[in-house]
Amino acid sequence: GTALIMGGTDHPLTIPGPDPPSDIDEYVDWAYGNFIGPSQLCGPSCTKVGVFTPAEFWPITGLHSMTFDQSVPIGLANLDDCLRGKPCTVTNAGPPFTSSGSRPVTDTSYTVFGYSQSGAIASLQKSDLIAHPIAEDVSFVFLSNPNRPNGGILERFVGVHIPILDVTFNGPTVTNSPD
Repeated sequence: GTALIMGGTDHPLTIPGPDPPSDIDEYVDWAYGNFIGPSQLCGPSCTKVGVFTPAEFWPITGLHSMTFDQSVPIGLANLDDCLRGKPCTVTNAGPPFTSSGSRPVTDTSYTVFGYSQSGAIASLQKSDLIAHPIAEDVSFVFLSNPNRPNGGILERFVGVHIPILDVTFNGPTVTNSPD
C-alpha cells in the first residue's frame, strides 16, 4: 500500500517549501509511526509519499497567501489526481525526502493521512469517493480534523461563510461509506 500523507496549514510538504527536507522526514515518520502504522491500514511494506497541498490560510500564512477556501480545492484536486493514477504533485517516497514533482502514484491500496487543513481536504475526498468510487482500496486517518463529526469547527455551523477569512463551514466528514 501507499500512505498519502498531507501536512497541515503552512506545511505543504514540498521541496522547496517552507519546511526543510529534514522537517518533512520527521513529520512523515511521526504521522506513520504514531497513526498510520499502528492502524495497520497500509500494510507492512507501506510506501510513504508526501502529497502537496498549498496549506495556506490568509492571514495566518502571510498577507499574500491564499484564503482557506482557495487553498483547499487545490489540495483536493491534487489528492484526487493521486488516487486516480493521474500525475500529481508529490514529494518522493521516503524518508529521506529529497525532491518534489508531478508524477503518477499507482497502487492498489492507499491510506490517506489528513491533519488539520488537510483533514478538510481528506473529508471532501472521502465524500467524492463515495459518490465516484475507484477500484483501489482507500482508507483514511484523520487528526485534528476541522470536519470531525460532533466536534469539528467546520461541522458546527453548516452553511455559514466568514467573508473576511473566506472560510465556509461545510459540515461533517461522512461516516456512511460502503465499507
